Amino acid sequence: MDVTWRKVWRDLVGSKARTLLVVLSTAVGVFALGVVFGLYGVLRARIMGPYREALPAHITFWGGPFDQGTVDALAGEPGVAAAEGELHGGFEWKLPGEDKWRDADVVARADFAAQQMNISRLRAGRWPDDPAVRLSSPHALAVECLSADQLGIPLGSDVLVKIGERERSVPVEGVACAPVVLPPDWGGDAVFYATPETAAWLSGSGGEDFNNLGILLNSYSKETAVAVAGRAEERLERMELAVGGYEISDPNRHWVQDIVDAVMMVLMVIGVLSLGVSAFLI
Repeated sequence: MDVTWRKVWRDLVGSKARTLLVVLSTAVGVFALGVVFGLYGVLRARIMGPYREALPAHITFWGGPFDQGTVDALAGEPGVAAAEGELHGGFEWKLPGEDKWRDADVVARADFAAQQMNISRLRAGRWPDDPAVRLSSPHALAVECLSADQLGIPLGSDVLVKIGERERSVPVEGVACAPVVLPPDWGGDAVFYATPETAAWLSGSGGEDFNNLGILLNSYSKETAVAVAGRAEERLERMELAVGGYEISDPNRHWVQDIVDAVMMVLMVIGVLSLGVSAFLI
């Protein structure tokens, strides 16, 4: 054994506490980086799977009002696989026995059983446009599953809604899950689903036509999406419809990806610093 290795061995054996500290700090740093990279891969797979299955709209216009004829016209544009309208609104609600009113978003579609994009999947109960539901109640709701779980809105319960200065009771007939909504735990409002008639009644919009129009492309690329969006915007303007703007969404990038990347970056920096401390001790 040469002089260098004898010195290394003497330092390791002669200072057992320091040696143990170096080993532990190095292990912590390596473990931290391994956990961060592993967690990032698992988290990305967990959020991207349901997101892709929901078929997020590649292009979303807002403005209008867009009637079903307008939706069908854009569905025939070159490069467009499907077009679908939604009516988005807001209203105030509370559970029976509560004093404070809370804000909610309502999403309405022409046919929940024939969704083509931004698909919400029914977990329990029935959609508000189900014929049996429409026979039993003139107005009914389905609640998004995170809103139901985090805000305590069970299937079969009633929620109180404010219509002008009046208070009305509306039954919750379904629970549906959608990966494209902001959960209440993250600061989002409760999300409900309704027929266009009920959504207009709740929000006081005065009309049942759509104010959101989604487009699904045959094959997504940024260049194709920009070209189709430009042609669609020109067509809507020729039809003398108000276009408040549009958004292009990459189906391979989740809408919370920026938040996840920022958190992962902080954890990676902490892991690298742990390894740096180990190197300094060595």
